[in-house]
Amino acid sequence: MTTLACRACIIAALSALFVGCVNVKTIHGEDADVVTIKNEGYFLFKCVPLASGDPDNPNMNRYIMFADTLKVKTNMRLLAKETERMGAKDVSDIATFTTEESVIPVLFSRETMQTSARLVW
Repeated sequence: MTTLACRACIIAALSALFVGCVNVKTIHGEDADVVTIKNEGYFLFKCVPLASGDPDNPNMNRYIMFADTLKVKTNMRLLAKETERMGAKDVSDIATFTTEESVIPVLFSRETMQTSARLVW
């Protein structure tokens, strides 16, 4: 096997172990219903996407290889779908934040983008 092929196999194996996924949850509280969207992805050198959550299949632990779906517009689209599904009129108090952690410093990192909002009835 060539060095390039070995590297590709290592990257594929790491990606299979640490896959990204998209989760959409609605929590029904006494005062408010809150939607939370969490999207994860894994990157090489913090910029080359290896795997990230599949926004077309939330809550299914599916991922897309070599694609970056960690975008605010992706989470907002998922928020709009969940708002419609729940039958809410609108949302308020939208907050989005991103966290990053190094799995293998400098080489391999995981990013998580989370968006939450309160449903307005």
